[in-house]
Amino acid sequence: MNYQQILKITYVFNLVNQYNSNLQNEQQPFNYVEIVKLEDTFYIKDTTQNLYLIQNDMRGTTNTQNILSILNTCIHFEKYKTKPIDGYMEFIKQLKLSGRNFQFVEQLLKNLYLQYSIDKSYFDD
Repeated sequence: MNYQQILKITYVFNLVNQYNSNLQNEQQPFNYVEIVKLEDTFYIKDTTQNLYLIQNDMRGTTNTQNILSILNTCIHFEKYKTKPIDGYMEFIKQLKLSGRNFQFVEQLLKNLYLQYSIDKSYFDD
């Protein structure tokens, strides 16, 4: 599953937009980016209205990297949502290989599993 595919899932698109909305309230407006959908393709739009195609080999600003982290976490969750222990073990293995500590995405992944176990309707399109 790639970024364009995962963004077609309603809860993912809504989650990224909610994250962006929270960021807009916390940061200066010139740092704000937005996810937009044009003709079934998803883009990142910056404050100067430039559009950047969301693709798996993207690099960018801190805001963009946070969005990509959310998308990667959602892709991982979709792959392992019915096998949370396997998914968590694979996630930990990936973190160790990368040498980074992603508390933000780890917490997001835990919350996705919790939401899935409590109310699966959140994930319905």
